[in-house]
Amino acid sequence: MQQGPQYPYQQYQPYQQQPGYPPPKPGGKTALIVVLVVAGVLVLAGVGVGAFFLLTADNKRSTAAPTSSAPAGEADKYSSLPRCSEVGSRMNNLPPLTKDSPAEPASGSDDRIQLSQLSCSWMKSGSSSGTVSMMLSKSVQPGSGAGPGYAKAGYDIEVRASARPARRASPPAP
Repeated sequence: MQQGPQYPYQQYQPYQQQPGYPPPKPGGKTALIVVLVVAGVLVLAGVGVGAFFLLTADNKRSTAAPTSSAPAGEADKYSSLPRCSEVGSRMNNLPPLTKDSPAEPASGSDDRIQLSQLSCSWMKSGSSSGTVSMMLSKSVQPGSGAGPGYAKAGYDIEVRASARPARRASPPAP
């Protein structure tokens, strides 16, 4: 008794190893996924380390040179007023100096500027006399430009009020 038609097809046989080739490794796609995940983690770690050093470098710069809300300005040219004896040593034909005291704090100082004042007098009875008064405006925060700015504004106010800067007389023409 024959059962159904016979087909010339071969029956399914399990994979057989071909000579000269290693057998296929099970889970090849799993290894690829693990490699890609490890590579992704390494890239993210590198970006994190780079960001850390970038932010740390910015913080070091800002602590080394503190930032200020005040705009940068002209640096103070003078830090103190001279004594009266030094002023007198630069002038000719002055009578004797009557008082030689150091500069004193002046009213008008605030959180931006420190004002100092000095007044010098040279007198001799029955002779000419001379008086020099000076003020110095110094920035409380160096480099802010507050001191020079205050001094320039004061000078401009005095010039507008008809005070003129002293000018040296020219020697007579021969």
